[in-house]
Amino acid sequence: MTLSVRRAIEIFGPTWSLFVVHRLRLWLFPLDGWTDPILHFLGGASIAWLTWRGFLFLKARGSLPALPRWGLFLICLSVTALIGVLWEFYEYAVFIWLDPSYDIRLPDTICDLLLDLCGGTLIAVVASV
Repeated sequence: MTLSVRRAIEIFGPTWSLFVVHRLRLWLFPLDGWTDPILHFLGGASIAWLTWRGFLFLKARGSLPALPRWGLFLICLSVTALIGVLWEFYEYAVFIWLDPSYDIRLPDTICDLLLDLCGGTLIAVVASV
């Protein structure tokens, strides 16, 4: 089973769309707070979507074994959490590099990670049903 263009769009489309929206947001509204929660929620959802669709693609090729529903749920949520934490490290490094006086607060990071997990949970529930 090869990866056709249609299949690639189905798997990667939501994630790439969110990436473009995020880049536009940073260009149009740098460090604007009202879009950050929306994009973290959608970011978590898109990472879980990519994990789910990628798992289905690899399972169809015979590269991965079948998993119970709770296993797929945990994989989607775990990958979302990992990417969310890595993204927060990236944000911290960029903010320190751009402006060392920028005050990064723990509640913002926790809120971002919680929104990532909420978006990921939504897709993980859909994937495991």
